Amino acid sequence: MNAKRRNDIIGFCITTLYILIYLGSGEYNYQEIHDSLEYFVANVRSALLCNDLWQLNPNAQIDSLMGGVPRYCFQHGIDFFMVLFTLFEPFHAYAINFVLVHAIAFFGFYLFFRDCLLTVIPEWGKKYEHYAALFAACFSVLPLYPVLGFTFAGLPLLAWSFYNVKQRNSLRIQDVVIPIAFAFHSSFVYIGVFVLIIAGSIIAVNVIRDRKIQTSSFTWFCLVSITYVICNYYLFYQVLFAKDFISHREAWTPIGYSWKVSIGAAISMFTHGHYHAASHHFISLFLLILTIPLTIIHRKQWSLPAKFIAFITLIAFVISAFYGFWQWTPIVELKEKSRILKIFKWDRFYFFNPIIWTVLFTALTLYALEFISKPLVKRIFLILVLTLQLGTSILTEGTARQNILMYCEKIIPVASETQQIFLGPDYYHLYINHRGTFTGFFQEDVFDQIDKTIHLPKSSYRVGSVALNPALALYNGFYTIDGYMTSYPKEHKDKILEVIELAVDHNNASYQTFLNWGGRCYLFSDLKNCSDPNGCAVNYNIAALKALNCRYLMSSFQLKANDQLVFIETFTGTLNPQKIYLYEIR
Repeated sequence: MNAKRRNDIIGFCITTLYILIYLGSGEYNYQEIHDSLEYFVANVRSALLCNDLWQLNPNAQIDSLMGGVPRYCFQHGIDFFMVLFTLFEPFHAYAINFVLVHAIAFFGFYLFFRDCLLTVIPEWGKKYEHYAALFAACFSVLPLYPVLGFTFAGLPLLAWSFYNVKQRNSLRIQDVVIPIAFAFHSSFVYIGVFVLIIAGSIIAVNVIRDRKIQTSSFTWFCLVSITYVICNYYLFYQVLFAKDFISHREAWTPIGYSWKVSIGAAISMFTHGHYHAASHHFISLFLLILTIPLTIIHRKQWSLPAKFIAFITLIAFVISAFYGFWQWTPIVELKEKSRILKIFKWDRFYFFNPIIWTVLFTALTLYALEFISKPLVKRIFLILVLTLQLGTSILTEGTARQNILMYCEKIIPVASETQQIFLGPDYYHLYINHRGTFTGFFQEDVFDQIDKTIHLPKSSYRVGSVALNPALALYNGFYTIDGYMTSYPKEHKDKILEVIELAVDHNNASYQTFLNWGGRCYLFSDLKNCSDPNGCAVNYNIAALKALNCRYLMSSFQLKANDQLVFIETFTGTLNPQKIYLYEIR
């Protein structure tokens, strides 16, 4: 077996193994909750269950979410994620999307490495072509937030397509399909805007330089743009035509930082990245520090590989600096004067971090190999670096550690002390009560019992969740007054503030976050400080709850009942031992 075929098989197997880590036990595997299960999955499921998801009228109401929100507020336009959830059961849709995203990440980076990176640095050409699948695996095992579709995972394939169009000055079938598919299954606000800015800038520079427009590149750009407009027409309607709508984002109170803090934020972004765009580039930083003196000693500063590495490093640095100084007080004051600067996060160029740092890792590894003369030492170095990168990427993720531990425990028992050390306190808590699994988080069996106990049409009343994620109620078809959305009516935020005004310490970090940001519109309280065995008093404004048609409260704490808040029953699931207390508001 030749080296290329062997490495292709190894890279493919690594990606497959990573997918099985997350999907091997089906719904009982541990999944990412933050912004994934609690947000995208729950909200799409909720909108589907109330038959409001496929409303083409942007002014139609999605009644199940937060007391009812206009369709144009919903975070999804018309995309492949919605199609999957319409055609399949929730976990099957989630799993299909997970496999698709990581497969596209693998094959996209494989093509990008082979046809773009090695073309830009021709001296590496055939010498390193057989490593394509190994570096593709390093990209494919990054978290990549599958619920965001191709937002991260599809960037190498998109870059490959754009590069080929520019080089050939022609459009092939795949160069039509790829930009359309990317726009159809990626987030416009997270990555699409920035893809168009970068691609448009490259086209504009070429026009200025060549004094003519390259028709194929411009057509490619138009394909992406038009697809995004079609898929996100709800968003464009909200921004351009819903003049009477006031989003909660209008009430954002951004905090400005000193230049010292902004520099610190930039350095942190450069060294650690962002949790929403995890790049796990510690090994890349190590290689960067390692190769700088070697470059100087061997006088290779002006070699093509060295220039390429310097250029990619500069891009990563500029993105980090832009992120840091976007929070600088003078910039914040400027944003306050412009609605479009205030309500949109223009610093999200850091969403390119996964591909940028993986390209840098790839280039640095190959560059370091140039300084090693002995074939055996080269092989050992390559295996060591790839193993460290793959291990860092996988073990940095708490959900991956949970799943690895779960598989290990099927073979041998692991002491609880070891579990805590391996997982950390937060993920250990999710692990022992199975709350981090798809089934354990949504607890369909519990909410089915609650529905039978209430025994009323779900659309006839609203529920609120106390010290409990509203995503659970939403996913299970209940109509809620609380939830998590990127944009919703400011009027509703004000009503929730009225409900919780006396129930939470105004210096509480969660309350302040809600006040200044508000994406998570929850029924915050100070219940975490309560240990009363007779029930915890929660001082919600009952009249305000009734005004929102909130008839039931679901709580993870036992509340102190009274004439207005009547205890109904306690529910416990078969997998997740968490107790949920049901109360009726009268």
